[in-house]
Order: sequence, then C-alpha cells, then structure tokens
Amino acid sequence: MTISFEPSGIKKLDEALGGGFPKGGVSLIVGPTGIGKTLLALQWLAEGVKNGQNVVYISTTVPVERIKEYYGSAPFLKDAVSKIRWYNMDVEPKELIPFTENKQKRLFHNVMPDIIDEDMMQK
Repeated sequence: MTISFEPSGIKKLDEALGGGFPKGGVSLIVGPTGIGKTLLALQWLAEGVKNGQNVVYISTTVPVERIKEYYGSAPFLKDAVSKIRWYNMDVEPKELIPFTENKQKRLFHNVMPDIIDEDMMQK
C-alpha cells in the first residue's frame, strides 16, 4: 500500500515526516499548552487552502471564533480563514486517544453531520 502525503507548508517538518501528513487521513495534534499546536494546524490548513483542498479545523479546547479572531490576520492565514470549515468539539482530548477509525466516525458525525453522513458511518 502506497501512502501519499500532503505538505504542511513547513519545509523542515515535511522532510521529517517523509513528505507531510498522510493524504486523506486525519491527524490529531496533541501536546502541552503553548507548544504551537494551533499554529502548526493553521499553517497546514492554510497550505491546504492554497493547494485548493477542502480543510476542516476542529477545536476541542478554545472556541473557534477566538482562534479566528486571534490568528485570522496572520499573513499566512489571512486569505484562507473564510475557506476553512470551523467546528467546536465538546470532548476532552484524552477521550480521543486511541484515535481509532470507529471513534473518529462517531465523534465527527456528532460534530459535523454535514460532512460525515450516515453512509460514511457504515463504511
């Protein structure tokens, strides 16, 4: 099985990851407060928007309106903010681990039923 990758927009990170993040996959970014998780995620989303992809940001801790307000005028994100699909997920991050396919489907269907429909739940 060949895995293709999507670049994060950060050259050194993409090199370390073997080309970027797995294409068509879901990546969970975790770590201590202030380490740069949000900044990394937003850089990656801005790169996806730049490449014409549909991108989604799900926050489990900070309301997305605050994130958009705080980071929205950053040069790398300014033109991408309106093209990102923003969602809040009321769940403790520790409840996401292990991040199994069934858990992803259940959680994401509850948060964004406009994307994860019943047919996708059955696959």
